Parts: sequence; C-alpha cells; structure tokens
Amino acid sequence: MTLVQQTQFTMRKSSRRVLGLCLLLSVLTISCQKSNDSFSLLSEQSTFQQGTSFQPRKIDILWVIDNSGSMETSQNNVISNFNSFIQRFKTLNYDFNMAFISTDAYLDITDTSGAYKNIYCPAFDKKCSVFRDGPGRNPNAQYHSGTPIISRLTRDITSVFNLNAAQGIQGYGDERAFQSFKAALQNQNNTGFRRPDAYLAIIIVSDEDDFSQNNMTPALESIPNNGYLNDSRLHSVNSYVQFLNNYTHSTENLKNYSVSAITILDQDCLANLNTTFARRLGTRYVQIADQTGGTKASLCGNFGESLQLISDTVLSLTSAFRLDREPIPETLVVIVNGDIVSQDANNGWTYDPSNLTVNFHGTAIPNADAAININFDPVTVK
Repeated sequence: MTLVQQTQFTMRKSSRRVLGLCLLLSVLTISCQKSNDSFSLLSEQSTFQQGTSFQPRKIDILWVIDNSGSMETSQNNVISNFNSFIQRFKTLNYDFNMAFISTDAYLDITDTSGAYKNIYCPAFDKKCSVFRDGPGRNPNAQYHSGTPIISRLTRDITSVFNLNAAQGIQGYGDERAFQSFKAALQNQNNTGFRRPDAYLAIIIVSDEDDFSQNNMTPALESIPNNGYLNDSRLHSVNSYVQFLNNYTHSTENLKNYSVSAITILDQDCLANLNTTFARRLGTRYVQIADQTGGTKASLCGNFGESLQLISDTVLSLTSAFRLDREPIPETLVVIVNGDIVSQDANNGWTYDPSNLTVNFHGTAIPNADAAININFDPVTVK
C-alpha cells in the first residue's frame, strides 16, 4: 500500500469513528432532553356482569322486634312506614329474604325448665327462636300470615309484613336482642332463610337496651340506672361481633353483615318516652351498630326517614364491587348501563383502597341486571 493509500484509509476510519461518536452524542443529547410524551400501563377493565347483566349480592334481613309491653307505638310506626324501607329493594329488584324474631327468642337457650317458654311462645309450639309470622302468645290465625320468610316473590308483601312485624306486646320484658338473634341464626328449624352467599342485615327495634347473659335470673334489666353495663354477667358487645364475623365468614377487609338499630339515642328522647313505661338508652345497640357499619336511628325520629336510611345503607353495603387489581385511584371511571357515574359519597360512587372496592351510594345504587363497567390504570403490571 502506498503512502497516499494508507493516508486515505486512515482518514476513512477516523471519519467513521467521528460519525459514530456524533451519533452516540446525538442519542445521549436527545435522551437527556425533556419530553412531552408519557408512557403508562395499559388500562384494565373490571366488568361485573353475567352474560349481559350483573346480579348484586343477595340480602338476608333479620328483624329483631322488642315485644315487651311498651312497644305498641313503635311497632305500629315500623308497620305504617314499611314502604319507606322496602321500596328501594322492590324498585331495584334485589334478591332478599326477610324474617322476624322477638327480643325474647333467647328463652330457647336460657329457659331450661320451659316455664317461660310455655307462657311466651305457645303460638310457635313453645319454640321461641323460630322465625315468627305474628305474635308469639296469640295462636289465632288472623294474627299470623302463614309466611315466616318474606322474599321478593311474596304475594301481597305489605300485608304479610304488617302481620309478621306485629310481634305484640305480651313478650317477656327482659330484652336480649343479641342473645336472641344468635339463638335464631343457630336454630336448625329456621331453614330457607340464610344463604351462604348472601349479605346478612340485622335490624333491631327496641326501647330498652340489650341485657344478654347466661342465666334467667337475676335479671340485669332490673338493675337501676346504668349499673348493668359494668356487671360481669353481661355478655360483651364484642363477643357478638366475633360471633357474626365467624358466622358470616367475614374478614378484616370484607364484612358480610351489619347490625342496625332503631332505639333511644339521647336523653331528650328518653324523657319524651318515659311517661308511661320506664325505658333506657340503647347504649349497647349503638356500640354494635358502630362496630359493624350499621345505622343508628331514633325511636323519637321520623320512622319513614329512619327506615329509608337503613335500607339505603344495606343496599350500599351490598352493591360494593371488589376490583381484581389495585387501581391508580384518579384513573377510575365507573359506567352503569353506558352512563358515566360521578364520584360522590351521597349519590355516586367512592373507592375504598383498604379492600379495593368501588361502593355505590344513594340514587347511584344500580338496579339488579345493570351492566357495570369499571375502567382504570393498574398500579403494577401483571
């Protein structure tokens, strides 16, 4: 190779090196510059539907009605305002069961001699904790519906409810709502009510507090003022919360039940009602409602509004949809029957990051058979 040829070859190699270096610098320079382009994970879609529609959770509703001598007005108020409670269930076409017991249903457990059961439960073959279709001391057929479990298929549902809810005022005056719902839920004769895939809603109506204990006497109900609350014989509220947790297979992040109460919430209501019978604040009912996500309503309030509030709460709790992946919250878009639903705690939806659920509220609670789509960007890639 001549000197000229060597010089030309060297220059070509240098040129290629310079060109490669320039290209590298160009790439590095571009990569260091800011860009308006954004890169995100592909959106996920959780569609809650069967075929073309979604079926919401079933709901099993257990009413615990105080049937002591002072409860006639309160029972009548529940009956006359029943439509305020059931209307949304009927309109939305939710699948529900509804049964009734009284606050003396616990006698099946504590009255081992049978003396009290013979007096207070003759209409139900002395079985106090069976679901009741009318008052326990009066076996006359005109006071009984013959339908102990109401469903959305029940004919003339309002008339049946009116008879079932009228538990009468001749029950045993030692009210133990907690012990009573436990006895009823464990009673093997109460078949056809409880469904393993259903949400359990317990609703207590009472003008006394709960006095659940192991024995018949001495009655804690007779202890003056609030002395019973510190009595060692009284079952703790938490023991019944734990029972319901186990019974409904609830977890820390997914509770399959709630307990609501219509009771005496304040001293003004207590004074207003204590004109003929001695009553008490529903202290323990408030506690169990708070611990289970239930609703508290006053016996002195508007029963129509109270029952509607309870029904809305139950429907909200049963129309929660769990996502299969964690979303970036601000990317959530909820669509019901093709319409976008607003994020709103009153009449829209909210997101609960503790259990990855989208919850519906108020007028946004979807009908059964509604097509529900929830779109979002996930936090992580599968």
